Amino acid sequence: MNPEDPPLPETVENPRAVSSLLKRMEFGRDTRSESAAGIRCRAVKELAETRDRRAVPALIRALEDPDLYVCMTAATKLGEIGDRRAVRPLLKALRRPAQWEELRSAAGENLGRIGDERIVPVLVKLLNHKDVFIVDGAIIGLAVIGGPGLAPLVRALQHRNPQVRARAAMELGYCSDPCILEGLLSLLSDGSAKVRFRSAQALGEIGDGRAREPLRKATADPDPDVRATAVRALGCLEGTDAREAMGTFAGSQDPGIRRAAFEALWLIDGMTRALIRKALTDPDPGVRWMTGRAIQTGFPPIPAMRDRPLPKISWRPETRAEEIDFWIATEQWERCACAGPEALDPILEAFPQCESCDPDPARSVLRLLQENAVPWEQRRKAVHWLRGEPAGGKRRRMMDLSAGGMRDGGADLPGTF
Repeated sequence: MNPEDPPLPETVENPRAVSSLLKRMEFGRDTRSESAAGIRCRAVKELAETRDRRAVPALIRALEDPDLYVCMTAATKLGEIGDRRAVRPLLKALRRPAQWEELRSAAGENLGRIGDERIVPVLVKLLNHKDVFIVDGAIIGLAVIGGPGLAPLVRALQHRNPQVRARAAMELGYCSDPCILEGLLSLLSDGSAKVRFRSAQALGEIGDGRAREPLRKATADPDPDVRATAVRALGCLEGTDAREAMGTFAGSQDPGIRRAAFEALWLIDGMTRALIRKALTDPDPGVRWMTGRAIQTGFPPIPAMRDRPLPKISWRPETRAEEIDFWIATEQWERCACAGPEALDPILEAFPQCESCDPDPARSVLRLLQENAVPWEQRRKAVHWLRGEPAGGKRRRMMDLSAGGMRDGGADLPGTF
């Protein structure tokens, strides 16, 4: 921002303040300056809050701003205000060129926010547009409108373009109307893996028990992402057998299904101590890392499904073996290297393709890391710890890093409990 410019007013309670904001919305419009765009963007937000009669025309003009984020902010504020004068300009924004993809999505969403049912036929017509991004914005608008917009969305599930079918399925997942269930179930056998994936995802969001059996069949889908999503969706359906079913899937030979089962168990608060230990020692490094991160952050590794609060995770290792499993899962190799002989067997289990062993346990750890292409930076840290010195600090005695624990200085290490 130019230091010579006066600051924007904190309140806009008089016509002079509104006039000042209108001038700010034109500041640097003919330049590519990011600071000038920031001034205009803030002015758009402030002006929308005034609800002044001059606000809507000015916001409509801001839809033509050369900066994408100014345009998107204006579209959002027009949707919040809900003035029908913004319908035509937003429809025009929906037809902007390909590089304005984000604006087109925002325009479609805020057309829906305005809630004028007369927009529905226009958006329905745009569902057949040759530009899939324009179709995308129209789908979002219909989903936000709801009610009369749902029937066209259900019909869009049979669109000739798989990208349109997939987007329609995704948006319908945020609705709870029973009329959409059959259409989503039919997509589980669609020829496009992306469409099947979005359908399974939407069915999990809706949470209707009638989808249980079709989703069970989808767990045998040829596409790994579809299989995993179907398992995750099954875990989020209402029912007392969800934990039992996810426990069964957690023993699958497919690592993607195991990971999805553990994710679902985290979300439905079904991870027992035994299952957490099983996930920490899973053959798939992705499952181990996901579990370790969930323990570190205290929350499940994926976002909550709609209307489902995230359970709090409070697991802590009770034995040395559990502690070592946690270090391996979160790739704290310097700790593993200093843990002594008891760390070797868990590491060999984590890297089953390795058979090398050395009389010196610490050297064996480093050799395993080398053979498994562990990033150089992590190996460097392990070497420093073996020498008794931190990677970037003063020397530390090896006696402080004995197999019995990290005495006199473990508190500054990441992951210390």
